Amino acid sequence: MNLIRLYTVVIILLVISVTTYAQTPLSLDSCMHHALRNRASIKSLSQDQLVAALKTKDLKAKYWPQISINYDYRYNPVIPTSIVPIGQFNPTPTSEVRGIRFGTKWQQNAGATVYQPLWDATIASQVAESKIQDRLKQLDQENAENELRYEVIKTYAEICLNQTKIADNALDTLRTTQTSSLMQARFEEGRLLKTEYNKARVNHNHARGSYQFAVTEFIQKVGYLSYLTTFPVEELLSAQYITDSLTKFITNTKEINPEKIGVLNQLQEQTMLVNQQIISERKKNAPTVGLDGFVGANQFSNDFNPIEKNSWYMASYIGLSVKWKLLSGENKANHIRQLNAQARSLVLQTEEQQQLLSKNLRELDETIRLQQQQLQSVQENILLLKESVQIYQDRFEAGKIEANDLNSIEIDLQKEIIKQQDTQIQLVQNQLKRLFNAGNLFK
Repeated sequence: MNLIRLYTVVIILLVISVTTYAQTPLSLDSCMHHALRNRASIKSLSQDQLVAALKTKDLKAKYWPQISINYDYRYNPVIPTSIVPIGQFNPTPTSEVRGIRFGTKWQQNAGATVYQPLWDATIASQVAESKIQDRLKQLDQENAENELRYEVIKTYAEICLNQTKIADNALDTLRTTQTSSLMQARFEEGRLLKTEYNKARVNHNHARGSYQFAVTEFIQKVGYLSYLTTFPVEELLSAQYITDSLTKFITNTKEINPEKIGVLNQLQEQTMLVNQQIISERKKNAPTVGLDGFVGANQFSNDFNPIEKNSWYMASYIGLSVKWKLLSGENKANHIRQLNAQARSLVLQTEEQQQLLSKNLRELDETIRLQQQQLQSVQENILLLKESVQIYQDRFEAGKIEANDLNSIEIDLQKEIIKQQDTQIQLVQNQLKRLFNAGNLFK
């Protein structure tokens, strides 16, 4: 008897510790901010987005002036010969020609070339593609951040519910301890069968096992929250979780916010990218317009003398350059057909995702409605059964009912408590999932 009383005191202390041990308040917002600031995966995606932005900047730089400096010093072992129609210079032109060598054995060329693009359709199209790629990387980061927020909110909610579960199971263990004590006293007096006393102890062990399982679940969830937020586990175990901070996230809205649905945004941006690639493909052979300029000098000498006087001759030009590539050696039409097929595939994938989203939301709505109804019924059953257990305990102690009746109603109450706990956790999980899938979890 003393052992059971001692165990009862221990359980009471455990219940008190569950409700009072937390000293440092830990809000849900602080968990999310800490997770977003410290998760390595989020930092990695931000670097990917930076790289994409720098690539766009590189493409824009193609409009800058292109300047190059050239120099070469050549030796001509054989001076090339050109055929000159010298007969055309006679008073009476003839068809006489003569081979004449032009040039010297040593030659230097030095100068600067400048090209300023004025209009290039391919550059503009590449910049547009790169901007879409940049937005895709930004979406990757936003989606990853939202998924991380969702996991933090869900885990935080599960920890809050798990604390309530621990307290409920501890109180349930207290109640079965009291029943077991009553039956132990009756058994020691020889007024109760051993089988009935054993059944009471089994019920008590089940309640204690549920309590221990709830504690284990709590520790596991805290460990997962530590992984998400990078907060130390010890700090999270000693924290006070604020249930009210969940209120603004769990709402009953059934609207759909497409702008916040990551998979749809991704598909739409990918479709825009493919359409832009089609435009780029069509503009591959478009003419380019720019300004060409050169300034420099050439030196000619029959001897190796790089600094020979009066042997340098200046040269320069500036002009408009127009290039139009008529044939590029590529099957452009085939490439465009491939891209059109990709664009059509992405449109169909978007339609499929929208239909799948609608189906999943309808299923979640029905599941949530059912769980809310079940929770109301279970909560009412628990109140009724607790009242009945108290009555049965009093009547058993007065010798008015059999032990089997008290054991049976204890079992029924334990089942309802477990059902309530499981239903409550599943309901919150489904509510959060519904809001997240519909794009309404984060405004």
